Amino acid sequence: MWERDEKEKQQEQQSHSHHGCHRSTRWRGSTVSVKDGWAVRALVRDPNKDKAQELANQGVELVQGDLYDRASLDDALRGAYGAFSVQNYWLPDVGYEGEIKQGKLFAEAAKGADIQHFVYTSVGAAHRGMGQKHFDSKWIIEQYLVEINLAHTILHPVAFMGNLNWSRAEISNGALKSFGTAPD
Repeated sequence: MWERDEKEKQQEQQSHSHHGCHRSTRWRGSTVSVKDGWAVRALVRDPNKDKAQELANQGVELVQGDLYDRASLDDALRGAYGAFSVQNYWLPDVGYEGEIKQGKLFAEAAKGADIQHFVYTSVGAAHRGMGQKHFDSKWIIEQYLVEINLAHTILHPVAFMGNLNWSRAEISNGALKSFGTAPD
């Protein structure tokens, strides 16, 4: 947990510190940060969509942009204290190469904006060469954060329960089809 004492909170509020994040319509943590006294700026593809408007109604500043567009990343991160980054490998326009490009571009923009704390969501055991492209791409991004000397925290979730929604009927019937990584 990222704790701040009262003096830090007052200084941050007086200086209008921002957390920059992206894909915010999927990251509900942005509203938690708003409630904790942070000004939150979110990169969204379409600020007119319902999910983006829900965030705006909760005090999140929306910046229209794209993870492939450095200028929009610069706009979203300008003046921010921290940034939260997660790419969606599974989107049709992303995949292996796209995830690496987006992750590196976002990290470069964060470095250029003098972000003090960059939080990157990777995957558990990305470093182990699990034989999965979506693990390999995240490992490359992790290494890049070190290479460019960006202050960072890497989250290594091992699975999201939401990933099991695709097989809810099978689970209800007592079975779970395996998906995952190459064996050790």
